[in-house]
Amino acid sequence: MNEEEASNQIQELLKDVNQGRPRDHKRIIELLRALPNVALVPFIKSGWGSGRCTILNQLVQERAPLEVVRSVVEAAPESVRAQVNDDDFLPIHTACWHKWHEKDYSDVIIYLAQQYPESMMEKYKGNVEQLPIHRLAQGEDGILKAIKYMVAQIPGLVSTKDKFGFLPLHYACSPSP
Repeated sequence: MNEEEASNQIQELLKDVNQGRPRDHKRIIELLRALPNVALVPFIKSGWGSGRCTILNQLVQERAPLEVVRSVVEAAPESVRAQVNDDDFLPIHTACWHKWHEKDYSDVIIYLAQQYPESMMEKYKGNVEQLPIHRLAQGEDGILKAIKYMVAQIPGLVSTKDKFGFLPLHYACSPSP
């Protein structure tokens, strides 16, 4: 199987969840282990937004468990650095952006930060120019474990302003979006 065939097969597996069929994470991991470069190939994403993204971004968007995220990163380590989606979100941006939707995703966020520490200082290149911690500070409950981890690693995060001049604290004190 070549990379294009593997990419197409993974895309089909990713579509299954939107059609009510269970996701075959094991098959995705097998394909990535055999052809790790497939993790860097952009494909048409499903779910929120439109456009293209990487496999890891798609899985994080859909709240894949830590074991699945870890397996993808182990199979394709460069996937944590890939910004191939239309908004140039890193996987950590995606994890933080959608963190309040379903469950505490701190373990995945911390894992992604450990694999690519510089990502904690990378702003979204979209219209808000926020760090991951700005997004974590938003939402109803916040993810204190992930916030504490990031601040312990890079204390200056708390004094970094976004495009609008807001600190993470401003978002933590404001009503949920």
